[in-house]
Amino acid sequence: MANKFGFSSYLLMKVEKVIDLLFVFILIGSLFYLLSPFEFWKWDAILYNVEKINLGTLFLLVAFACLILKSFVEKKSIQLTYIDGLLLVYSLYLVIHGYLLRPINPDIIFVIENLLLILLYICIRNLNQLLIKYTFGIVILAGLHQIYFGILTQTKWFAPGFGLSDIKGHYINQGPFAGIIACLVLITFGSILNMFREIGNDRQNIIKRWGIISLNILILCFLIIVLFYSNSRAAWLAYMTCVLFYLWHWFAIGTRFKKAANYSWFKIIFYSAIPVIMIGILYGLYTYKRDSADGRVLIWKIASEMVFDKPVLGHGINTFQSKYMPYQEKYFAEYKDDSKQHLANNNQYAFNESLKTACEQGGMGILIIVIVGYLFVLSIKKPFGNYLNLISMSGLLLILIFGFFSYPMEITQLKIMMILFIGILSKSSNKIVSIKYWKTLELNNLRNSYRIKRGVLYTIFLIVALTGEYKLYKTFIIYKNWNTALFEMKKGDLKSYITFSEKNHQSLCENGYFLGYFGKALFKEKKYVQAHETLEQALFLIPSTDICIDIGLCYKNLGEYKKAEVFWIKASNMVPSQFKPEYLIAKMYFEIGQKDKAKRIASNLLTNKKIKVYSIEVYQIIEKLKKMVEL
Repeated sequence: MANKFGFSSYLLMKVEKVIDLLFVFILIGSLFYLLSPFEFWKWDAILYNVEKINLGTLFLLVAFACLILKSFVEKKSIQLTYIDGLLLVYSLYLVIHGYLLRPINPDIIFVIENLLLILLYICIRNLNQLLIKYTFGIVILAGLHQIYFGILTQTKWFAPGFGLSDIKGHYINQGPFAGIIACLVLITFGSILNMFREIGNDRQNIIKRWGIISLNILILCFLIIVLFYSNSRAAWLAYMTCVLFYLWHWFAIGTRFKKAANYSWFKIIFYSAIPVIMIGILYGLYTYKRDSADGRVLIWKIASEMVFDKPVLGHGINTFQSKYMPYQEKYFAEYKDDSKQHLANNNQYAFNESLKTACEQGGMGILIIVIVGYLFVLSIKKPFGNYLNLISMSGLLLILIFGFFSYPMEITQLKIMMILFIGILSKSSNKIVSIKYWKTLELNNLRNSYRIKRGVLYTIFLIVALTGEYKLYKTFIIYKNWNTALFEMKKGDLKSYITFSEKNHQSLCENGYFLGYFGKALFKEKKYVQAHETLEQALFLIPSTDICIDIGLCYKNLGEYKKAEVFWIKASNMVPSQFKPEYLIAKMYFEIGQKDKAKRIASNLLTNKKIKVYSIEVYQIIEKLKKMVEL
């Protein structure tokens, strides 16, 4: 019996090690995949990140299964921390908020992305300190891969006319790329300072340690150069602030500051210099790209109207992109002489996460976030006690500051970085409850109750996991087929795209881009009635001037000229600097015989409309307007 028991224990130990290795391999591999530019297939721009969200969730489900299996095998209890509880409370608030308002049905990719973040958080919570160090290394490696990808595809190996300022990695533009690079610079900087401290405490393997430090310093310098050339003022400001925050706590400057603050001359210099320096930095960043800054101020001004309309509960979760453009249209319809109207464009971002939260969740959402954030910080034991915690606190501050001027919560990779930092801090949070789940379902008067319970729980989890995996896979296949259909449509195969869209309409009808391309394909096939109905559904989800213009063209071809004009005026009010909407109105009146009216519109366009971007299309429109006036 003893030998049998010893062999069973040995086998169990080996099983635990295999599960551990599998979990770590899947988690680290998933993180690299999610943060790197690597893709298994080529995707259309509008399906950016669909593959990563779907496959990343599939991979993390397997990692989560390994965690569950490991917990059952080891018979360990589940430790819940205050941060776990706070995140659970906020998640429940979001669910209740969404259920009560129900502004629109959530897009399935939005739901899967949130599942991905939940699974990632649970996995990070179960890493030890050594594995977290390796995880930071994988994150840096993925960032370097993004830079390599940018050099390879966006600069063509620094071909004439291209440079570091053209690099944006796999991201939609340089803003999110700069945010990620700023996080990597912070992680590398904090790791280097910790390496210097460790050398002072341990003189063994000093040559090896100095070699690692030198390599990290080279990586840090390279990342700082890339960050500088990203031209992202939000990333620069966020990084500079967080480095000062990090140094303040790392070198315990606060203690020394208290001693120096006893001198009145020090107080006068400090409290006079800091505001001047801050104002100087902010003004310098503002003037660096003044039009861009003024454009964001215009967006904030319009978005504030959304807040005033629904100040308590907001418009609903994930609704900013569907609500903002109608407000911009309303604003410019009322203020036609606004001097900043030339800065407006089709837009889906608030460029301020707190303002976006106020728009979607109202004052109640802001209040809950402030309370949760305050309790979050209070719950951490020794938040600056080790460099991993300090990096994580600084990283969250970086994303917060970056979010005041950009849109990190619209970028999956920046959300992943945020979850990584929160997961690390949660490990240092105070414990609130310990659940020994193998005892929670004790079956009285039955032998081997633990085995029975474990078998039941395994079966339930296996069924849930397999069901989830199947649904994720099915969703991924639908989007992959849509991606193929998009490429075929852009080659001119409209009929096959329409066939695909009709077949998968129910699965994709909550996606505004799907409806927009479906409507455009129907329009090109001259199915105008079905086209304008589909496009109007798309307009509700992702309003833009392009969709308004296409709807107007549908109505024009159906002979409903007043309705066509309504949508073209709507497009013109959305983005006043565009020539096309009013040109189409003039052209329509000219074609139906109302030439005097057409000439007045054309003449007004030529006289009063300022050219924002001089393109071939704008040049052609201006030439046609001139001919219209002359006839």
